Amino acid sequence: MIYRGKFGEVKRCVETSTGREFAAKFIATPRPQDRKDVEHEVDMMCRLHHRRLVQLYDAFQTDREMCLVIEMYDNLRHSLILY
Repeated sequence: MIYRGKFGEVKRCVETSTGREFAAKFIATPRPQDRKDVEHEVDMMCRLHHRRLVQLYDAFQTDREMCLVIEMYDNLRHSLILY
């Protein structure tokens, strides 16, 4: 695990086909509004592209949480903001 916050945690993951490292940001979504908030975050990340912003690679959901797969970089732990 890279980081644990109030609403979730971030784990290191690897794309098996390429060996590329990512960060998987797991966010608890026990209420419908929580899910909407995370969906809004995903929407914003899809729209924003800048060299100083972490880019969203993929996103998926389960019954209790959502996972945002984001690019990994060396100082990721110090700059994460968990929703």
